[in-house]
Amino acid sequence: MEQISHDDRLILQLIERLTRVKTKLDTMLVTLEKSNELFMAIDESFMDLTDRITQVESEASRPDEVVKG
Repeated sequence: MEQISHDDRLILQLIERLTRVKTKLDTMLVTLEKSNELFMAIDESFMDLTDRITQVESEASRPDEVVKG
């Protein structure tokens, strides 16, 4: 059986470490994507709420006849 050289052993260790780093980065990316989706949903809800507030304020500033009619 052929022995693995010191350099080859170092290369294998580096590959293992890089694989672990890639796995961690992939996990972080998934987490970031989920956080971004949540942020976008919150932002959309906030925009809907501010639009509704603007609409209610606009309706409240109209004369009574227009609002009742």
